[in-house]
Amino acid sequence: MDSIDYRSDNVLELRGPVDKTTGLAVSSATVDALLYDISKDTFTVDLVSRINVDEEAAQTVLSVGNTIGFTNADLVEVDLDDGTVFRGVVSGTPTDTEITLSAGITSAASKGKQIRRYSVSTNTTYISVNDTSHWKIGDVCVISSDVSGTYSTSTVSQVLDKFLVIDSSVDAQTKSGCQVSSRLLAATPISCASYGVHPTTVATTTEGDPAWGYRGDLPDDDFDGYTAGSNIGLRLGHRVRTEFKLVKGGDVLTRNNIATVVNF
Repeated sequence: MDSIDYRSDNVLELRGPVDKTTGLAVSSATVDALLYDISKDTFTVDLVSRINVDEEAAQTVLSVGNTIGFTNADLVEVDLDDGTVFRGVVSGTPTDTEITLSAGITSAASKGKQIRRYSVSTNTTYISVNDTSHWKIGDVCVISSDVSGTYSTSTVSQVLDKFLVIDSSVDAQTKSGCQVSSRLLAATPISCASYGVHPTTVATTTEGDPAWGYRGDLPDDDFDGYTAGSNIGLRLGHRVRTEFKLVKGGDVLTRNNIATVVNF
């Protein structure tokens, strides 16, 4: 579907999903759909600070210009004077000016060298992202994890220039480049049922075939003030990404559709 009719009952439809590896129709016992606000799609980036004074080899306590966002157990990189990069782990909660590592740096690092958080620990509520310009307090933030393949879901409590501050820490370690999305509607996915006759051979299977697939109902009460005081209702002009999750032999496959909320 290319559009969602504003304040009307709608049907979410995934037409003819095909397994890319086999060319066969995807048959799934359960198909769930979640909706996201495309305008807020962003991704995690390295959190960067700089060494404030010349640090000698074996030093574990580093004086830095800014520690905002750094947390106990974060994985960090430090650029060293010999051209190598030291990888370590933050030990304890940083002070306003110092980050302590669990092991000393292997070579000297002079003032101005970078220290980077390249993987978010499960303790943090500060998510460094590429773009926060469209985000608002109260948005539901969904963060993917490249380490565990899971998602962390929380509510945005503060929007800063380079950070989304969330009200509960992430569930899994997350490196740079992971998608961060703003979920619409409730946490409970929309359940989709099979329709049509699903083909059983490659020769009769066409991806996107409207004659078969999965459908779920999107009722007319999911718009505007869906939940009082929240940002999760559908609004006129919203560009919406619908993520369908299909289960196939223990694997979870995702397919995305893009639609705009319009007057009908």
